[in-house]
Amino acid sequence: MKKTFYLFCIACLLAVFNLQGQKKQYIQYSIEEGLPQSQIIDITEDAFGYLYLATQGGGLARFDGKEFNVFTQKNGLESNYINALVAHKDSLFIGTNQGLTIKVRDSFVSYKSPKILKIIKVQKHWYFATNQGVYLLKNNYLQPLKANQKIDLAPVNDLVFYKGSFWAANHLGLWKIEDFDNSSNAALIQPGHFTAIYKQQNSLIVGSLKSGLFSIQNGTSSQENKYILDINSIGSFDDEQLWITTNTNGIYLINKQKLSVVKHSGTDTGLPTNAFTKIYKDHQKNIWIATSGAGLLKQTVPKFKHFDSRNGFNNTRVTTVLATQDALWVSNSKQQLIKKDSLGFYTLENPFIKSKITSIAADSTNSIWLTTAKNGLFIYKKENDSARGETPYKHLNSRNGLPHDQLSQVVPNKEKIWLATVNKGIVQLDYNFDKGFVKSSTLFNGVKGIKDLSISTIALDKSQKLWYATNNGALGYIFNNKVYHYTEILNQRAKINAITIHKGVVFIGTQEKGIWFAKSNQLNNFKLLKGQKELTFTTCNQLLFDAEDHLWVGTANGVISVELSENNEILTAQHYDATDGFVGVETSLNAISLDPNGSIWFGTQRGLSQYTAMPIELSKIKPRLYFEELKINFNTLDNIDINSNTKTLNLKPLENNVAFRFKTVDLNNPTQVVYRWKLNKGNYSPWTTQNTVEFANLNSSMYTFTVQSKNKQDLLSEEESILFYIDSPFYQKQWFLFSVIGASLAILLLAVAYYLKREKTKNLAKLKQLKLENHLLTLEQKALQLQMNPHFIFNVLNGIKALNNRGEKVLVNSTVNQFALLLRGILENSREEEISLKQEIETLKNYVALEQQMSEKQVELVVYSAIEKIDLDEILIPPMLLQPFVENSIKHAFDSNNTSAKIEITFSLEKQFLCCSITDNGKGYIETQLGKEKSKHKSKALKITKERIESLSTLAIFRMEELKENKKITGTKVWFKIPLKTDY
Repeated sequence: MKKTFYLFCIACLLAVFNLQGQKKQYIQYSIEEGLPQSQIIDITEDAFGYLYLATQGGGLARFDGKEFNVFTQKNGLESNYINALVAHKDSLFIGTNQGLTIKVRDSFVSYKSPKILKIIKVQKHWYFATNQGVYLLKNNYLQPLKANQKIDLAPVNDLVFYKGSFWAANHLGLWKIEDFDNSSNAALIQPGHFTAIYKQQNSLIVGSLKSGLFSIQNGTSSQENKYILDINSIGSFDDEQLWITTNTNGIYLINKQKLSVVKHSGTDTGLPTNAFTKIYKDHQKNIWIATSGAGLLKQTVPKFKHFDSRNGFNNTRVTTVLATQDALWVSNSKQQLIKKDSLGFYTLENPFIKSKITSIAADSTNSIWLTTAKNGLFIYKKENDSARGETPYKHLNSRNGLPHDQLSQVVPNKEKIWLATVNKGIVQLDYNFDKGFVKSSTLFNGVKGIKDLSISTIALDKSQKLWYATNNGALGYIFNNKVYHYTEILNQRAKINAITIHKGVVFIGTQEKGIWFAKSNQLNNFKLLKGQKELTFTTCNQLLFDAEDHLWVGTANGVISVELSENNEILTAQHYDATDGFVGVETSLNAISLDPNGSIWFGTQRGLSQYTAMPIELSKIKPRLYFEELKINFNTLDNIDINSNTKTLNLKPLENNVAFRFKTVDLNNPTQVVYRWKLNKGNYSPWTTQNTVEFANLNSSMYTFTVQSKNKQDLLSEEESILFYIDSPFYQKQWFLFSVIGASLAILLLAVAYYLKREKTKNLAKLKQLKLENHLLTLEQKALQLQMNPHFIFNVLNGIKALNNRGEKVLVNSTVNQFALLLRGILENSREEEISLKQEIETLKNYVALEQQMSEKQVELVVYSAIEKIDLDEILIPPMLLQPFVENSIKHAFDSNNTSAKIEITFSLEKQFLCCSITDNGKGYIETQLGKEKSKHKSKALKITKERIESLSTLAIFRMEELKENKKITGTKVWFKIPLKTDY
């Protein structure tokens, strides 16, 4: 009883595995994969292959097969709640809760309206089904259309244009609208709560919430299926079937003609939910399913098919498998050889095998070689089949040419046969393929150099090296009859179960130690296989590279498809087990083979499994390439559509830094797309995954930039090109060259004229300077004349004579000494251009003293200095600059009876100027001038001295004024300011 119960449980478990293995498979994308929100309402694809998803609250999601790019209100959306999507050329129409947003390339334009539920294009016009009737986009304005109040004031769930009329579905029924703006043209065809309309060539299929499915033909409705409820969308991908999504009941596949259910999918068939909103098929023929709460699903074609007693394979445990050009060869635990061809499975009986078949191989003559655990080697030849009455098998063992009967593996090549024995080494047979006998054999064992005879597997590479691995972790190869042996290559004792050589790299699969690899010429440098994805197993039973260079790994719990980088790092690792259709679960050691169609056959402990590669028609879809961005001088050019523009792009001379960004969207293998480009007619660049190219400082010329992409299947896209012309700088243009020549001539003429004018001006300036210098010399000569007035000298000499006659010798000596000092000072100063202010004051005092002795006038001379920081002997002034003013005051300002005559001289500094004032209390210079005119005295001393002061600098100032008090003249004041000069 207990045994029966166990058998029942095992049978049920196998049934579950088989059921799961036959389900369609789905890849789920949720928030963890980058979706902004798990509730998706609509799906569409643009002209470039991007998949767009309408979410409820997460905005618009764009998917390129690798990552999601999200657009929200921050980017320009009218609302983050999106209900409808339609792609048209380079634009995307987005229906939201707050109105319409149109995405044109990377910019957004929005229009306010009620909540948009559906978008359709009829001829050149865009119509929008909203929760308040139907709207039309006209003149950049969403205009409400009038049908009748039951349509205009209610949500329109779906809208189609069919045979000249609009058909609208709402909660009151299905409506036929002949024309808007005329309520009499809207007719109720079928009452009910309708949600979806699908138009066929001769009918409409209409879905409802509670009434099921209806068919509309010639304006008449009929209920076709009342069991499919809660419908929200209907669509089709072929001529035979419709798909229907529901809010709560999963997905239905129905026959288009009979509207009968062909298949139902939901949580009971492995889907993550029963709430679906849309099914979409992209240009690569992928099926995408939008869900309400479970994100996005991508349907994958069932990859695995399992063979057991229910489909013709009456065996369970498979020990080895081989795929040839026209058949599949399988051995099982019952010591049988099984062949599968177009007629199915059948057993090739051989009563002499009597032992487990350990390996199967085919030679160049299409003969099949079988090794057995205890009974040597069998060769199956199809031409020796029963047609001639001969047995198709030839048996080789220790009695007719083999050194040993216990064999684990056979590997034929064009000239030799390699056999792995059990603990005896490796045998090389020199076999006569034409006559079928062993000419000679060679045993490679410990004597030959194989230090570990527990051979676990052997493999032949393209260079005809025979590689072997052992149960103790040793690795080696035989080449030109020489053994190269490496002990414990992983520096640990690890059983090696599988070995394969791919592109010069040796891969080994171990027991509980993972997969390792090394270059065939660097066997002392094995590395553990790892990368972006980590392998979740440690024991490897099978290794094989498929036609797409994916490494397939058979384990005790399913198989793994590994995508490797150029450096053999893991990029992706897809694990398949019973839930994915791989019902066999535990793989058999080295029971794996690749057939000519790309399918992989796995021998397992529960039977035979086949992995089906991508269908040929899908693999031949050419990639589509487009330009994403064009930058000119680091600024994006967004005023033209670069993908539809056929004209030459004209650029300015300085717009010579050009950058291109291009893209091929491959939703299946986004990381396997590569690009190449060229500029003008040069050679293409090497293939690269980089999708940007920058050109800096291009010369002015015509350019053609061409780019091409290639997908994982090595299919090439069409070449895409952009023509652009960089204009030459103005200084290289012909008109500019002529202008430059003309301007140069004009400049030359102007330069000559300017030179002549400048020389003339220079000569005039020199002449003026000479005149000025001559004038100064004249002034100096006149000043020298003023330095010693002959009348003054005559008076002094007469005075001295009179004093001498009176016998006043002391006064005579004093006067003579003082006159000598004055005369000496005047003569010495006349030789200098500048003297110290102190010297000028001393000379002036001597002069005043002598003048008083020789005259009846008594004048008091007072000198004040307000200069503190500079000594007077450090300040320089022209000689005899003050004497003419003092002399003029003494001679003309005072009468002889004036007893209070006084002359005050004051010095001060004003910034960088020396200021001097000479003030007397005489009768004023105007009256003095009148006196001079009456006496006909002509004095030019003041005029000459004034000119001397003004000639010192253009900044020099001279003033002379009368002093008045109560309108009465009290004297004269002379004031001048000259630049300060010092002797340091």
